[in-house]
Parts: sequence; C-alpha cells; structure tokens
Amino acid sequence: MGKTQTPASAAEAPIIAELRRRNGPDKLNIVSLNIEAGAAQTARDIADFRAKGGVADIPYVAIGLEGYSRIAQTSMIAIPRDYLFDKVGQPVKVWTGMSAETKSELFRSVGALQ
Repeated sequence: MGKTQTPASAAEAPIIAELRRRNGPDKLNIVSLNIEAGAAQTARDIADFRAKGGVADIPYVAIGLEGYSRIAQTSMIAIPRDYLFDKVGQPVKVWTGMSAETKSELFRSVGALQ
C-alpha cells in the first residue's frame, strides 16, 4: 500500500471492492490486513491507496510480520494473499497473487458459499 504498494496489491484492491459491491457487507465480511513490509507508510499513503482502490469502506488492520506469520502459518511473505472463510469461520480456500483466473475463482468460491 502507499509507497510500498506492489503492482499485485494495486490490482487486487479494485477486485476486492467489486466483490464487496456485488455481495454487500451484510453477506460478505472483508477485512484488509497490512503487514507493513518495506518502507514506512504514512496514514495519508494508506488512506490514498484505499480511496483509489475503492476499499476505503473495508475495515483495515495493520498486523505486522508476526501477525502475518500466525495467519499464514509461515514466515515466508507472499502477497497479496486472500483467505476465504465460511459462515462459521472455517477456512475454505487461500489464493496467493491476483490474476484474471484468480479473480474468477474467488468470485465463484464466494458465490458458492452463499
């Protein structure tokens, strides 16, 4: 995000925003996690990125590398990474990277849970 934004994360934000619009916050909870790797980010950098990507209304949490390691169950950083959980909080699928194929699979998988 911000100054440390990668092309993959820049491509991911509009896709996540579209997923949110199609499903609505009452049917799909999305949380954006930032590991804050790389250069320091200002609050303005983060706000600008989120607004530009259309994800300003999605809850945002900075979790750091330790938090990332616990969630990903590895210390190897792979971003963007998207996790899908079912209605009771059980993990269903994980995607690393964002491509047209990943987008299609993400949308299909979310739809299948509803």
